[in-house]
Amino acid sequence: MKRMSKIAVVLLALCMALTTMLFMVSCKPDEPTNESCKTHVDANEDGKCDVCGAEVEVETCDDHIDTDGDNLCEICGAVCVPPLDCTIVLKDESGKPVAGISLTMHSEDGMTVEGVTDAQGTIAQAIVPGKYTVNFEGLAEGWYVEGNASVIEIAEGAVSFDFVAIDNNPDGSEEKPYYVGDDSVSLTFPAGVTYNCFTRGTSSRYLVIENANAKVSYDGKDYLPENGVIRILVAGAADTNSTMPFTVTNTAEGENTIAIRFESLPGTQDNPYRAELGQSLTANVPAEGAVYYSFTAQKDGYLVLTSKTESNNIMMYNLTSYVVTGYTDGGKSVCISVAAGDVVSITVSTKAAEEVNPVEFKLELYSGTAEDPIPVFGNGSVRLAANGSVALVYRGEGKTMSVPADGLTLTLNGAAQEITGGSYIFTVADGDVIALTNTTGERVDAAFILS
Repeated sequence: MKRMSKIAVVLLALCMALTTMLFMVSCKPDEPTNESCKTHVDANEDGKCDVCGAEVEVETCDDHIDTDGDNLCEICGAVCVPPLDCTIVLKDESGKPVAGISLTMHSEDGMTVEGVTDAQGTIAQAIVPGKYTVNFEGLAEGWYVEGNASVIEIAEGAVSFDFVAIDNNPDGSEEKPYYVGDDSVSLTFPAGVTYNCFTRGTSSRYLVIENANAKVSYDGKDYLPENGVIRILVAGAADTNSTMPFTVTNTAEGENTIAIRFESLPGTQDNPYRAELGQSLTANVPAEGAVYYSFTAQKDGYLVLTSKTESNNIMMYNLTSYVVTGYTDGGKSVCISVAAGDVVSITVSTKAAEEVNPVEFKLELYSGTAEDPIPVFGNGSVRLAANGSVALVYRGEGKTMSVPADGLTLTLNGAAQEITGGSYIFTVADGDVIALTNTTGERVDAAFILS
């Protein structure tokens, strides 16, 4: 009887052990299993765990393992794609390796590969097959990689890629000419060497070289120095995308540094004429064009530009204080406030169709006091400082003048004027003096209109 009891105990222990083993090779829903992946496995991607049958999401893992070579991950069952040994080579146009250049490759799946070219210009590493966008960085200024930012596909039979780094810096050849723009360019020439150059711009300008041992070829003609200077009028291009090519040759027997520059034509915005006070000036304005002048104020006051030419428009722009007048319509005058040292740009233009239109004008500077009032010949405006005053003198036939009253008081020949409809409206005759006072703590621009 006791023997039977011992057998029963042994059988019971065996049953319990078998139960435990069965429990270990299964897994409970929504809980990790005791399998090597420690989670539900769904190799056939049917949405159910292959071990316990629970409904699960398709699992993935960061590093697939495929030791048996069946191209299936032994952890998650995904299809494994083995990386391929890939070589990327970067050389310059002469075939010389380009070292130390960083490469970043981004795949369509969000994978990133990075590397740096070695002394042979090479990056060699295992890369998972796929399509990658390549980006090279770290090249010297003026260099670029042909095919940079392009897409390459890494696959069996396509694991080696060659790229070319191109030096796009100018060298004076026809393919890479030197550019000469607004700034002077100095080039060092070996003896007898010719450099190709070009410029851009729609305005005609002078090409200037102050060097006795230079020759310029432009528009089919050769130019040599006169008194040590070459000065050629270069016609403007049809548009800003067009270029004007020319060559410069060193005619010296040794090395020679030649400075090349362009000068704008006199009277243009970049090279304005100098205007003086009190002079009667004549601007020969091209049809529907403009002539530019510059004036520097020697003292504070009001600068007045007066013209009687009916076909012109005139305007002044204080480049120091950024104050600008409007254009006149035909003759009359414009007025602008200046301080000592202010630089004023003057534009004289015309709407006439003649090839050259002479426009006569005069420039004067007035203090704006009762002893030195600003002459008024037509419609215009004047700027008053905070709580400041200015005096005007009317020149012309009798007319009605209107001045807005906001922030202003006004007298005509010493008599205060009444406001009518929000403006000072009064009749003026030749020689009448109008005094305007700004009653606010801020700057005021007062416009006057004659009718």
